[in-house]
Amino acid sequence: MSPTRTVDELVARRLLVADGARLRPTEAGRELLAAVGAETAPHTGRIWDGIPAEDLAAAGRVPALVTERASTDLAALSARARPAFRAQHEFSRRA
Repeated sequence: MSPTRTVDELVARRLLVADGARLRPTEAGRELLAAVGAETAPHTGRIWDGIPAEDLAAAGRVPALVTERASTDLAALSARARPAFRAQHEFSRRA
């Protein structure tokens, strides 16, 4: 299922609502989040228990850095591709 379809379904079920350009959980959405959190807390507690804070911090930094680099690279690729796409599109419209 695509992220857009998932969000659309959550909105249709009145678990999320648009708030300007953002989405926020409704009261029912907050209740569901709380219920899921309560059910999973014992499991996540056992999974994360005993991991030193500095290791958790490092584990968070790596994905953030990878995401930042990927976003920067994608932006650069997109910027370079746009002029080439426009030129190709102009050429194909003339033909």
